[in-house]
Amino acid sequence: MTRAVAALAGVMLLAAIAGAAREIATASVFGASRESDVLALLLLYLESVSSVIIYGVGGYVLVPITVRLAAEGNKREAFAVMECMILWSGALCLPLAAAALIFPDGVSKLLVSGFGRIERDLFIAALPVGVVSVGLVVVGSYMMGVLQGLREYNAPAWGRVALSVSMAAGIWCCGHRFGLAAALIGMAIGAAAQTIIQAVSLSRLGWTPSIPSLRHPMLRTLLRTALPCLLSGATIYLLMSAWQRSLATSLPTGSIASIHYAFRAANIASSLTMAVATVAFTELSQVFSAKNGKRAPAEALQSTLRSVLFMFWPLAALLCLISEDLANVLFGSGLRGSAFMAVTITCQRWFTASLAPSAALGILHRALPAFGRLWGAAAASCVWTVSAVMGTFLLMPSRGAASVPMGFFAGCMVACIFSFWQLRDLVDAEFLRELGRYVCKLVLPIAAALAAAWFIPSPRIGGEITGRILHLVSQSLAFGSVFGVLCILMREPESMRLVSQILSAASWFRRHAPSESPCVVR
Repeated sequence: MTRAVAALAGVMLLAAIAGAAREIATASVFGASRESDVLALLLLYLESVSSVIIYGVGGYVLVPITVRLAAEGNKREAFAVMECMILWSGALCLPLAAAALIFPDGVSKLLVSGFGRIERDLFIAALPVGVVSVGLVVVGSYMMGVLQGLREYNAPAWGRVALSVSMAAGIWCCGHRFGLAAALIGMAIGAAAQTIIQAVSLSRLGWTPSIPSLRHPMLRTLLRTALPCLLSGATIYLLMSAWQRSLATSLPTGSIASIHYAFRAANIASSLTMAVATVAFTELSQVFSAKNGKRAPAEALQSTLRSVLFMFWPLAALLCLISEDLANVLFGSGLRGSAFMAVTITCQRWFTASLAPSAALGILHRALPAFGRLWGAAAASCVWTVSAVMGTFLLMPSRGAASVPMGFFAGCMVACIFSFWQLRDLVDAEFLRELGRYVCKLVLPIAAALAAAWFIPSPRIGGEITGRILHLVSQSLAFGSVFGVLCILMREPESMRLVSQILSAASWFRRHAPSESPCVVR
Protein backbone atom coordinates (compact mmCIF):
# COMPACT_ATOMS: atom_id res chain seq x y z
CA MET A 1 0.00 0.00 0.00
CA THR A 2 2.82 2.41 0.85
CA ARG A 3 4.32 2.33 -2.64
CA ALA A 4 0.91 2.82 -4.24
CA VAL A 5 0.21 5.76 -1.94
CA ALA A 6 3.63 7.29 -2.71
CA ALA A 7 3.17 6.93 -6.47
CA LEU A 8 -0.37 8.29 -6.42
CA ALA A 9 0.52 11.07 -3.97
CA GLY A 10 3.23 12.31 -6.33
CA VAL A 11 0.82 12.62 -9.26
CA MET A 12 -1.99 14.05 -7.10
CA LEU A 13 0.45 16.56 -5.63
CA LEU A 14 1.24 17.63 -9.18
CA ALA A 15 -2.52 17.93 -9.81
CA ALA A 16 -2.91 20.04 -6.66
CA ILE A 17 0.00 22.26 -7.73
CA ALA A 18 -1.66 22.68 -11.14
CA GLY A 19 -4.88 23.63 -9.33
CA ALA A 20 -2.96 26.15 -7.24
CA ALA A 21 -1.44 27.56 -10.45
CA ARG A 22 -4.96 28.00 -11.78
CA GLU A 23 -5.95 29.94 -8.65
CA ILE A 24 -2.76 32.02 -8.81
CA ALA A 25 -3.63 32.96 -12.40
CA THR A 26 -7.21 33.75 -11.33
CA ALA A 27 -6.05 35.93 -8.43
CA SER A 28 -3.52 37.70 -10.64
CA VAL A 29 -6.00 38.47 -13.45
CA PHE A 30 -9.33 38.84 -11.63
CA GLY A 31 -8.28 39.43 -8.00
CA ALA A 32 -11.28 39.37 -5.60
CA SER A 33 -14.00 40.50 -8.01
CA ARG A 34 -17.36 39.51 -9.47
CA GLU A 35 -15.64 37.42 -12.14
CA SER A 36 -13.56 35.51 -9.61
CA ASP A 37 -16.65 34.87 -7.44
CA VAL A 38 -18.59 33.46 -10.42
CA LEU A 39 -15.64 31.35 -11.56
CA ALA A 40 -15.15 30.01 -8.01
CA LEU A 41 -18.80 28.89 -7.88
CA LEU A 42 -18.62 27.28 -11.34
CA LEU A 43 -15.53 25.31 -10.30
CA LEU A 44 -17.24 24.38 -7.05
CA TYR A 45 -20.21 22.83 -8.85
CA LEU A 46 -17.98 21.17 -11.46
CA GLU A 47 -15.77 19.57 -8.80
CA SER A 48 -18.76 18.73 -6.58
CA VAL A 49 -20.60 16.82 -9.31
CA SER A 50 -17.37 15.05 -10.23
CA SER A 51 -16.77 14.09 -6.60
CA VAL A 52 -20.34 12.77 -6.24
CA ILE A 53 -19.57 10.29 -9.01
CA ILE A 54 -15.95 9.55 -8.11
CA TYR A 55 -16.33 9.08 -4.35
CA GLY A 56 -20.05 8.33 -4.33
CA VAL A 57 -21.65 6.21 -7.02
CA GLY A 58 -18.60 5.54 -9.19
CA GLY A 59 -16.16 4.90 -6.36
CA TYR A 60 -18.22 3.11 -3.72
CA VAL A 61 -20.15 1.02 -6.27
CA LEU A 62 -17.72 0.46 -9.13
CA VAL A 63 -14.53 -0.10 -7.11
CA PRO A 64 -15.74 -3.17 -5.10
CA ILE A 65 -17.48 -4.61 -8.18
CA THR A 66 -14.41 -4.08 -10.36
CA VAL A 67 -12.12 -5.59 -7.71
CA ARG A 68 -14.31 -8.72 -7.55
CA LEU A 69 -14.74 -9.08 -11.32
CA ALA A 70 -11.03 -8.51 -11.96
CA ALA A 71 -10.19 -11.20 -9.39
CA GLU A 72 -12.50 -13.54 -11.33
CA GLY A 73 -10.72 -12.61 -14.58
CA ASN A 74 -13.79 -10.85 -15.99
CA LYS A 75 -12.72 -7.25 -16.59
CA ARG A 76 -14.99 -6.94 -19.62
CA GLU A 77 -18.02 -7.27 -17.39
CA ALA A 78 -16.74 -4.37 -15.27
CA PHE A 79 -16.47 -2.27 -18.43
CA ALA A 80 -20.06 -3.20 -19.36
CA VAL A 81 -21.26 -2.15 -15.89
CA MET A 82 -19.48 1.20 -16.31
CA GLU A 83 -21.10 1.82 -19.69
CA CYS A 84 -24.55 0.97 -18.31
CA MET A 85 -24.10 3.42 -15.41
CA ILE A 86 -22.92 6.17 -17.78
CA LEU A 87 -26.02 5.68 -19.93
CA TRP A 88 -28.34 5.75 -16.90
CA SER A 89 -26.67 8.91 -15.60
CA GLY A 90 -27.06 10.57 -18.99
CA ALA A 91 -30.76 9.66 -19.14
CA LEU A 92 -31.39 10.98 -15.62
CA CYS A 93 -29.29 14.15 -15.93
CA LEU A 94 -30.41 15.23 -19.39
CA PRO A 95 -33.66 16.84 -18.11
CA LEU A 96 -31.64 18.78 -15.49
CA ALA A 97 -29.20 20.01 -18.14
CA ALA A 98 -32.08 21.03 -20.39
CA ALA A 99 -33.73 22.94 -17.52
CA ALA A 100 -30.48 24.81 -16.84
CA LEU A 101 -30.25 25.87 -20.49
CA ILE A 102 -33.94 26.69 -21.00
CA PHE A 103 -34.59 28.40 -17.65
CA PRO A 104 -31.21 29.90 -16.70
CA ASP A 105 -32.70 32.71 -14.63
CA GLY A 106 -34.57 30.33 -12.35
CA VAL A 107 -31.50 28.11 -11.98
CA SER A 108 -29.36 31.14 -11.06
CA LYS A 109 -31.88 32.18 -8.41
CA LEU A 110 -31.67 28.68 -6.94
CA LEU A 111 -27.88 28.26 -7.01
CA VAL A 112 -26.66 31.82 -6.34
CA SER A 113 -29.60 33.38 -4.54
CA GLY A 114 -27.50 35.99 -2.74
CA PHE A 115 -25.84 37.39 -5.87
CA GLY A 116 -26.75 40.75 -7.34
CA ARG A 117 -28.04 41.22 -10.88
CA ILE A 118 -24.59 41.73 -12.44
CA GLU A 119 -23.12 38.58 -10.85
CA ARG A 120 -26.18 36.54 -11.81
CA ASP A 121 -25.92 37.71 -15.44
CA LEU A 122 -22.29 36.56 -15.50
CA PHE A 123 -23.33 33.21 -14.01
CA ILE A 124 -26.14 32.78 -16.58
CA ALA A 125 -23.75 33.54 -19.46
CA ALA A 126 -21.39 30.85 -18.18
CA LEU A 127 -24.06 28.14 -17.72
CA PRO A 128 -23.88 26.53 -21.22
CA VAL A 129 -20.14 25.91 -21.01
CA GLY A 130 -20.56 24.77 -17.41
CA VAL A 131 -23.23 22.21 -18.36
CA VAL A 132 -21.07 20.75 -21.16
CA SER A 133 -18.03 20.59 -18.87
CA VAL A 134 -20.02 18.85 -16.13
CA GLY A 135 -21.26 16.24 -18.63
CA LEU A 136 -17.72 15.46 -19.77
CA VAL A 137 -16.47 15.24 -16.20
CA VAL A 138 -19.31 12.87 -15.21
CA VAL A 139 -18.34 10.43 -17.98
CA GLY A 140 -14.69 10.63 -16.94
CA SER A 141 -15.61 10.11 -13.29
CA TYR A 142 -17.22 6.73 -13.98
CA MET A 143 -14.09 5.75 -15.88
CA MET A 144 -12.11 6.82 -12.85
CA GLY A 145 -14.02 4.36 -10.64
CA VAL A 146 -13.11 1.40 -12.88
CA LEU A 147 -9.49 2.56 -13.14
CA GLN A 148 -9.25 2.74 -9.35
CA GLY A 149 -10.69 -0.78 -9.02
CA LEU A 150 -8.01 -2.01 -11.45
CA ARG A 151 -5.33 -0.23 -9.38
CA GLU A 152 -4.59 2.27 -12.12
CA TYR A 153 -4.46 5.39 -9.97
CA ASN A 154 -2.33 7.75 -12.04
CA ALA A 155 -4.49 8.40 -15.12
CA PRO A 156 -7.31 10.12 -13.16
CA ALA A 157 -4.78 12.39 -11.45
CA TRP A 158 -3.18 13.28 -14.80
CA GLY A 159 -6.68 14.13 -16.04
CA ARG A 160 -7.04 16.65 -13.20
CA VAL A 161 -3.68 18.12 -14.13
CA ALA A 162 -4.93 18.62 -17.70
CA LEU A 163 -8.10 20.37 -16.48
CA SER A 164 -6.25 22.77 -14.18
CA VAL A 165 -3.43 23.53 -16.64
CA SER A 166 -5.91 24.22 -19.44
CA MET A 167 -7.84 26.70 -17.29
CA ALA A 168 -4.68 28.34 -15.95
CA ALA A 169 -3.33 28.80 -19.49
CA GLY A 170 -6.61 30.28 -20.72
CA ILE A 171 -6.84 32.75 -17.82
CA TRP A 172 -3.17 33.75 -17.90
CA CYS A 173 -2.89 34.18 -21.68
CA CYS A 174 -6.33 35.57 -22.57
CA GLY A 175 -8.01 36.58 -19.32
CA HIS A 176 -7.04 40.26 -19.52
CA ARG A 177 -8.54 40.55 -23.01
CA PHE A 178 -11.52 38.19 -22.99
CA GLY A 179 -12.33 38.09 -19.27
CA LEU A 180 -14.39 35.17 -17.95
CA ALA A 181 -14.80 33.69 -21.45
CA ALA A 182 -11.11 32.71 -21.49
CA ALA A 183 -11.52 30.70 -18.28
CA LEU A 184 -14.67 29.01 -19.60
CA ILE A 185 -12.99 27.92 -22.85
CA GLY A 186 -10.08 26.54 -20.84
CA MET A 187 -12.56 24.69 -18.60
CA ALA A 188 -14.29 22.99 -21.55
CA ILE A 189 -10.99 21.99 -23.20
CA GLY A 190 -9.63 20.69 -19.89
CA ALA A 191 -12.78 18.65 -19.15
CA ALA A 192 -12.53 17.04 -22.61
CA ALA A 193 -8.82 16.31 -22.11
CA GLN A 194 -9.50 14.75 -18.69
CA THR A 195 -12.07 12.34 -20.16
CA ILE A 196 -9.83 11.46 -23.12
CA ILE A 197 -6.84 10.66 -20.87
CA GLN A 198 -8.93 8.25 -18.81
CA ALA A 199 -10.52 6.65 -21.89
CA VAL A 200 -7.06 5.99 -23.35
CA SER A 201 -5.91 4.45 -20.07
CA LEU A 202 -8.98 2.19 -20.00
CA SER A 203 -8.37 1.11 -23.60
CA ARG A 204 -4.85 0.03 -22.62
CA LEU A 205 -6.40 -2.16 -19.92
CA GLY A 206 -8.63 -3.89 -22.46
CA TRP A 207 -11.70 -1.66 -22.78
CA THR A 208 -13.27 -1.46 -26.22
CA PRO A 209 -16.14 1.04 -26.47
CA SER A 210 -19.46 -0.60 -27.32
CA ILE A 211 -23.09 0.46 -27.61
CA PRO A 212 -24.32 0.51 -24.00
CA SER A 213 -27.66 -0.81 -22.85
CA LEU A 214 -29.99 0.32 -20.11
CA ARG A 215 -30.38 -3.33 -19.15
CA HIS A 216 -27.73 -5.36 -17.37
CA PRO A 217 -27.90 -8.53 -15.24
CA MET A 218 -26.38 -6.63 -12.31
CA LEU A 219 -28.57 -3.54 -12.75
CA ARG A 220 -30.92 -4.24 -9.83
CA THR A 221 -27.97 -4.85 -7.50
CA LEU A 222 -26.26 -1.74 -8.85
CA LEU A 223 -29.29 0.49 -8.24
CA ARG A 224 -29.82 -0.91 -4.75
CA THR A 225 -26.17 -0.26 -3.95
CA ALA A 226 -26.03 3.08 -5.74
CA LEU A 227 -28.87 4.70 -3.78
CA PRO A 228 -27.02 5.05 -0.44
CA CYS A 229 -23.80 5.88 -2.29
CA LEU A 230 -25.53 8.60 -4.29
CA LEU A 231 -27.05 10.01 -1.11
CA SER A 232 -23.65 9.90 0.61
CA GLY A 233 -21.75 11.56 -2.23
CA ALA A 234 -24.40 14.17 -3.02
CA THR A 235 -24.72 15.13 0.65
CA ILE A 236 -21.00 15.71 1.20
CA TYR A 237 -19.67 16.94 -2.11
CA LEU A 238 -22.68 18.79 -3.50
CA LEU A 239 -25.11 19.85 -0.79
CA MET A 240 -22.54 20.78 1.86
CA SER A 241 -20.45 22.89 -0.51
CA ALA A 242 -23.49 24.41 -2.23
CA TRP A 243 -25.23 25.35 1.03
CA GLN A 244 -22.10 26.81 2.57
CA ARG A 245 -21.25 28.87 -0.52
CA SER A 246 -24.91 29.89 -0.93
CA LEU A 247 -24.81 31.34 2.58
CA ALA A 248 -21.57 33.12 1.62
CA THR A 249 -23.16 34.83 -1.41
CA SER A 250 -24.66 37.36 1.01
CA LEU A 251 -21.15 38.46 2.04
CA PRO A 252 -19.30 41.33 0.31
CA THR A 253 -18.11 40.82 -3.28
CA GLY A 254 -14.81 38.92 -3.30
CA SER A 255 -15.53 36.84 -0.19
CA ILE A 256 -16.33 33.66 -2.12
CA ALA A 257 -13.13 34.05 -4.15
CA SER A 258 -11.12 34.48 -0.93
CA ILE A 259 -12.64 31.30 0.51
CA HIS A 260 -11.86 29.47 -2.72
CA TYR A 261 -8.25 30.70 -2.79
CA ALA A 262 -7.77 29.57 0.82
CA PHE A 263 -9.28 26.17 0.10
CA ARG A 264 -7.05 25.71 -2.93
CA ALA A 265 -3.91 26.50 -0.93
CA ALA A 266 -4.91 23.93 1.70
CA ASN A 267 -5.84 21.50 -1.07
CA ILE A 268 -2.17 21.15 -2.02
CA ALA A 269 -1.77 19.14 1.18
CA SER A 270 -5.18 17.51 0.76
CA SER A 271 -3.90 15.78 -2.38
CA LEU A 272 -1.98 13.44 -0.10
CA THR A 273 -5.20 12.87 1.89
CA MET A 274 -7.04 11.78 -1.24
CA ALA A 275 -4.14 9.55 -2.29
CA VAL A 276 -4.19 7.69 1.03
CA ALA A 277 -8.00 7.45 1.09
CA THR A 278 -8.16 6.26 -2.53
CA VAL A 279 -5.66 3.45 -2.00
CA ALA A 280 -7.05 2.62 1.47
CA PHE A 281 -10.55 2.09 0.08
CA THR A 282 -9.32 -0.51 -2.39
CA GLU A 283 -7.13 -2.21 0.24
CA LEU A 284 -9.89 -2.26 2.89
CA SER A 285 -12.34 -3.66 0.34
CA GLN A 286 -9.93 -6.51 -0.36
CA VAL A 287 -9.39 -7.21 3.35
CA PHE A 288 -13.14 -7.37 3.94
CA SER A 289 -13.81 -9.51 0.86
CA ALA A 290 -11.25 -12.05 2.12
CA LYS A 291 -13.70 -12.87 4.99
CA ASN A 292 -11.09 -13.33 7.71
CA GLY A 293 -13.43 -12.31 10.52
CA LYS A 294 -13.51 -8.96 12.32
CA ARG A 295 -9.91 -8.90 13.54
CA ALA A 296 -8.28 -8.37 10.14
CA PRO A 297 -10.51 -5.39 9.15
CA ALA A 298 -10.01 -3.81 12.59
CA GLU A 299 -6.23 -4.17 12.36
CA ALA A 300 -6.19 -2.76 8.82
CA LEU A 301 -8.30 0.21 9.94
CA GLN A 302 -6.09 0.85 12.98
CA SER A 303 -2.94 0.77 10.85
CA THR A 304 -4.42 3.11 8.24
CA LEU A 305 -5.60 5.62 10.85
CA ARG A 306 -2.16 5.67 12.48
CA SER A 307 -0.51 6.36 9.14
CA VAL A 308 -2.99 9.17 8.46
CA LEU A 309 -2.43 10.82 11.86
CA PHE A 310 1.35 10.52 11.51
CA MET A 311 1.26 12.31 8.15
CA PHE A 312 -1.47 14.89 8.55
CA TRP A 313 -1.42 16.09 12.15
CA PRO A 314 2.13 17.52 11.97
CA LEU A 315 1.48 18.74 8.41
CA ALA A 316 -1.61 20.65 9.59
CA ALA A 317 0.38 22.24 12.43
CA LEU A 318 3.12 23.36 10.03
CA LEU A 319 0.68 24.77 7.46
CA CYS A 320 -1.14 26.76 10.15
CA LEU A 321 2.22 28.27 11.11
CA ILE A 322 3.24 29.29 7.58
CA SER A 323 -0.24 30.30 6.35
CA GLU A 324 0.53 34.02 6.14
CA ASP A 325 3.70 33.56 4.10
CA LEU A 326 2.08 30.94 1.86
CA ALA A 327 -0.99 33.06 1.08
CA ASN A 328 1.16 36.09 0.24
CA VAL A 329 3.43 34.05 -2.04
CA LEU A 330 0.54 32.40 -3.91
CA PHE A 331 -2.00 35.21 -4.16
CA GLY A 332 -0.07 38.37 -3.31
CA SER A 333 -0.05 39.67 -6.88
CA GLY A 334 -3.84 39.96 -6.93
CA LEU A 335 -4.77 40.46 -3.27
CA ARG A 336 -1.84 42.33 -1.71
CA GLY A 337 -2.98 45.48 0.08
CA SER A 338 -6.68 44.48 0.08
CA ALA A 339 -8.78 43.42 3.04
CA PHE A 340 -9.37 40.08 1.35
CA MET A 341 -5.77 38.97 1.96
CA ALA A 342 -6.48 38.84 5.71
CA VAL A 343 -9.72 36.94 4.98
CA THR A 344 -7.83 34.44 2.81
CA ILE A 345 -5.18 33.86 5.50
CA THR A 346 -7.78 33.28 8.23
CA CYS A 347 -9.78 30.88 6.06
CA GLN A 348 -6.60 29.06 5.06
CA ARG A 349 -5.64 28.49 8.70
CA TRP A 350 -9.00 26.94 9.48
CA PHE A 351 -8.94 24.76 6.36
CA THR A 352 -5.47 23.47 7.27
CA ALA A 353 -6.60 22.89 10.88
CA SER A 354 -9.28 20.64 9.38
CA LEU A 355 -6.65 18.59 7.55
CA ALA A 356 -6.07 15.92 10.23
CA PRO A 357 -9.73 15.32 11.21
CA SER A 358 -10.85 15.37 7.57
CA ALA A 359 -8.12 12.85 6.65
CA ALA A 360 -9.20 10.53 9.47
CA LEU A 361 -12.83 11.00 8.47
CA GLY A 362 -11.91 10.21 4.86
CA ILE A 363 -10.60 6.81 6.00
CA LEU A 364 -13.58 6.13 8.27
CA HIS A 365 -16.03 7.22 5.59
CA ARG A 366 -14.46 4.80 3.10
CA ALA A 367 -14.20 2.01 5.66
CA LEU A 368 -17.99 1.96 6.03
CA PRO A 369 -18.79 1.01 2.39
CA ALA A 370 -15.62 -1.08 2.13
CA PHE A 371 -16.97 -3.16 5.05
CA GLY A 372 -20.41 -3.41 3.47
CA ARG A 373 -22.12 -0.63 5.46
CA LEU A 374 -23.39 1.60 2.68
CA TRP A 375 -26.26 3.14 4.64
CA GLY A 376 -23.85 3.82 7.50
CA ALA A 377 -21.75 5.91 5.11
CA ALA A 378 -24.89 7.76 3.97
CA ALA A 379 -25.85 8.49 7.59
CA ALA A 380 -22.33 9.75 8.37
CA SER A 381 -22.50 12.01 5.30
CA CYS A 382 -25.77 13.53 6.47
CA VAL A 383 -24.36 14.16 9.97
CA TRP A 384 -21.22 15.73 8.45
CA THR A 385 -23.20 18.02 6.14
CA VAL A 386 -25.78 19.14 8.71
CA SER A 387 -23.05 19.85 11.30
CA ALA A 388 -20.94 21.86 8.83
CA VAL A 389 -23.86 23.89 7.45
CA MET A 390 -25.29 24.60 10.92
CA GLY A 391 -21.86 25.67 12.14
CA THR A 392 -21.47 28.00 9.15
CA PHE A 393 -24.96 29.45 9.63
CA LEU A 394 -24.47 30.12 13.35
CA LEU A 395 -20.97 31.61 12.96
CA MET A 396 -21.52 33.72 9.83
CA PRO A 397 -22.97 36.83 11.58
CA SER A 398 -19.88 37.14 13.79
CA ARG A 399 -17.09 35.49 11.76
CA GLY A 400 -18.03 36.36 8.16
CA ALA A 401 -16.19 34.38 5.47
CA ALA A 402 -14.20 32.45 8.11
CA SER A 403 -17.44 30.75 9.18
CA VAL A 404 -17.23 28.47 6.11
CA PRO A 405 -13.94 26.71 7.06
CA MET A 406 -14.86 26.88 10.77
CA GLY A 407 -18.14 25.12 10.03
CA PHE A 408 -16.28 22.55 7.94
CA PHE A 409 -13.90 21.88 10.86
CA ALA A 410 -16.81 21.41 13.27
CA GLY A 411 -18.56 19.08 10.84
CA CYS A 412 -15.44 16.92 10.47
CA MET A 413 -15.11 16.48 14.24
CA VAL A 414 -18.78 15.57 14.74
CA ALA A 415 -18.77 13.17 11.76
CA CYS A 416 -15.60 11.44 13.03
CA ILE A 417 -17.27 10.67 16.35
CA PHE A 418 -20.41 9.45 14.57
CA SER A 419 -18.39 7.23 12.18
CA PHE A 420 -16.56 5.59 15.08
CA TRP A 421 -19.95 4.86 16.61
CA GLN A 422 -21.10 3.34 13.29
CA LEU A 423 -18.09 0.99 13.42
CA ARG A 424 -18.56 0.17 17.11
CA ASP A 425 -18.46 -3.62 16.53
CA LEU A 426 -14.89 -3.17 15.16
CA VAL A 427 -13.86 -0.07 17.12
CA ASP A 428 -13.99 -1.24 20.71
CA ALA A 429 -12.56 0.41 23.83
CA GLU A 430 -9.13 -1.14 23.31
CA PHE A 431 -9.04 0.14 19.71
CA LEU A 432 -9.75 3.68 20.91
CA ARG A 433 -7.22 3.44 23.77
CA GLU A 434 -4.46 2.38 21.37
CA LEU A 435 -5.34 5.19 18.99
CA GLY A 436 -5.46 7.69 21.86
CA ARG A 437 -2.05 6.58 23.15
CA TYR A 438 -0.64 7.04 19.66
CA VAL A 439 -2.09 10.56 19.42
CA CYS A 440 -0.57 11.50 22.80
CA LYS A 441 2.77 10.11 21.66
CA LEU A 442 2.83 12.57 18.75
CA VAL A 443 2.16 15.65 20.90
CA LEU A 444 5.77 16.09 22.09
CA PRO A 445 7.53 15.98 18.68
CA ILE A 446 4.89 18.24 17.10
CA ALA A 447 5.14 20.81 19.92
CA ALA A 448 8.95 20.78 19.82
CA ALA A 449 8.97 21.14 16.02
CA LEU A 450 6.53 24.06 16.19
CA ALA A 451 8.69 25.80 18.80
CA ALA A 452 11.81 25.35 16.65
CA ALA A 453 10.09 26.73 13.53
CA TRP A 454 8.41 29.60 15.40
CA PHE A 455 11.68 31.24 16.47
CA ILE A 456 13.21 31.34 12.99
CA PRO A 457 13.39 35.03 11.97
CA SER A 458 12.37 36.38 8.57
CA PRO A 459 15.46 36.80 6.36
CA ARG A 460 16.19 40.30 5.06
CA ILE A 461 17.22 39.18 1.57
CA GLY A 462 15.71 40.30 -1.73
CA GLY A 463 12.16 41.58 -2.07
CA GLU A 464 9.08 40.76 -0.04
CA ILE A 465 8.13 37.59 -1.96
CA THR A 466 11.71 36.25 -1.90
CA GLY A 467 11.92 36.86 1.85
CA ARG A 468 8.62 35.11 2.47
CA ILE A 469 9.63 32.11 0.36
CA LEU A 470 12.92 31.77 2.25
CA HIS A 471 11.10 32.15 5.58
CA LEU A 472 8.51 29.45 4.93
CA VAL A 473 11.15 27.11 3.49
CA SER A 474 13.43 27.56 6.52
CA GLN A 475 10.50 27.07 8.90
CA SER A 476 9.43 23.93 7.04
CA LEU A 477 12.96 22.50 7.13
CA ALA A 478 13.32 23.24 10.84
CA PHE A 479 9.93 21.71 11.61
CA GLY A 480 10.56 18.60 9.53
CA SER A 481 14.07 18.06 10.93
CA VAL A 482 13.07 18.36 14.59
CA PHE A 483 9.92 16.27 14.15
CA GLY A 484 11.71 13.54 12.21
CA VAL A 485 14.67 13.28 14.60
CA LEU A 486 12.45 13.14 17.69
CA CYS A 487 10.19 10.49 16.14
CA ILE A 488 13.21 8.32 15.30
CA LEU A 489 14.66 8.78 18.80
CA MET A 490 11.28 7.81 20.27
CA ARG A 491 11.21 4.73 18.01
CA GLU A 492 7.85 5.82 16.62
CA PRO A 493 6.62 2.88 14.44
CA GLU A 494 5.55 4.86 11.39
CA SER A 495 8.81 6.80 11.26
CA MET A 496 10.84 3.60 11.68
CA ARG A 497 8.87 1.99 8.87
CA LEU A 498 9.54 5.02 6.67
CA VAL A 499 13.28 4.89 7.45
CA SER A 500 13.31 1.17 6.68
CA GLN A 501 11.64 1.74 3.31
CA ILE A 502 14.06 4.54 2.43
CA LEU A 503 17.04 2.33 3.29
CA SER A 504 15.52 -0.54 1.30
CA ALA A 505 15.02 1.72 -1.73
CA ALA A 506 18.59 3.02 -1.45
CA SER A 507 19.90 -0.54 -1.26
CA TRP A 508 17.88 -1.50 -4.34
CA PHE A 509 19.29 1.43 -6.33
CA ARG A 510 22.84 0.52 -5.29
CA ARG A 511 22.36 -3.07 -6.41
CA HIS A 512 20.87 -2.08 -9.76
CA ALA A 513 23.17 0.87 -10.47
CA PRO A 514 25.29 0.36 -13.62
CA SER A 515 28.78 -0.75 -12.64
CA GLU A 516 31.74 1.05 -14.14
CA SER A 517 33.70 -1.11 -16.51
CA PRO A 518 37.40 -1.23 -15.67
CA CYS A 519 39.74 0.79 -17.85
CA VAL A 520 42.07 -1.42 -19.86
CA VAL A 521 45.45 0.17 -20.60
CA ARG A 522 47.36 -1.22 -23.52
